[in-house]
Amino acid sequence: MIPAHDRDHLLARAIESALSQTLKPREVIIADDLGLESTRELVESHPEASMVRYLDTSGGPRIGPGMSRNAGASASDGAFIAFLDDDDQWHPHYLAEVRSQFEKGVGVVVTWMQKELGGVRYPGGHIEVDVDFRTFRQYWGRGVTGSNTVVARASFLESGGYDEELWAMEDWDFFRRVLATGVDYRIVADELVIQDANGSDHLSSKSLRAAKAAELFLQKYRHVMTRQDLRRIRGHIHSMKRSRETPPPLRVVHLLAQLRYFEANDWRVSTIGRLRGEKPPLYK
Repeated sequence: MIPAHDRDHLLARAIESALSQTLKPREVIIADDLGLESTRELVESHPEASMVRYLDTSGGPRIGPGMSRNAGASASDGAFIAFLDDDDQWHPHYLAEVRSQFEKGVGVVVTWMQKELGGVRYPGGHIEVDVDFRTFRQYWGRGVTGSNTVVARASFLESGGYDEELWAMEDWDFFRRVLATGVDYRIVADELVIQDANGSDHLSSKSLRAAKAAELFLQKYRHVMTRQDLRRIRGHIHSMKRSRETPPPLRVVHLLAQLRYFEANDWRVSTIGRLRGEKPPLYK
């Protein structure tokens, strides 16, 4: 299931990576929250059009990644739902490896990732393997995205799907709510997803819209967050508010607030990541 958002040149690549799996998907659903004619033509003219289905979700009450994924999941009828963002790619054996994990009776599988920036690939999100996330107190989900998560249909339905109010951090929220249903899970410690880190048009990129999503996430989970979580997410919110939409004087205000909340180690890890061409660790 691929949510599309006006990135046809990248969407074509994502579709090819889904259709090039050693374990073929039952179908590939493209949920377009803008209803663009160019995206429809791209999907419907595909050489394997019988495997690819276009879904116009622009007429809904809202747009965004959560709504698109929910609509695509509702339109599918497979026993398992694999999500892939329109700017990312799967390695050819991604689905085969994930499918072998479901044979062990789990409800959701998350794999490790790579990040690609300027044609160079780096280690991406590596979610911890030996942690029980059903009781884990830290609420920062590095390594959980809309491209490396596959869920059993029954678990998706029981969780209620993605929170459509969240434009960012919706992946971690979804993962936590799936686990809250009591299902088991597996983490695949193999970099089977390539996450695109080029450009600034990601839905979770620094913006006032993303900052609002982080504030909603804070309201939703603050009662179970640690003090460190609260400090980090508040710093994260101020970082997102330093977007181009914000007047320069206010950006300085948010920078000072960000300095107040971030710990020295956060800045150290963030600086090292930037030098390596990665996004800061407090970003999706």
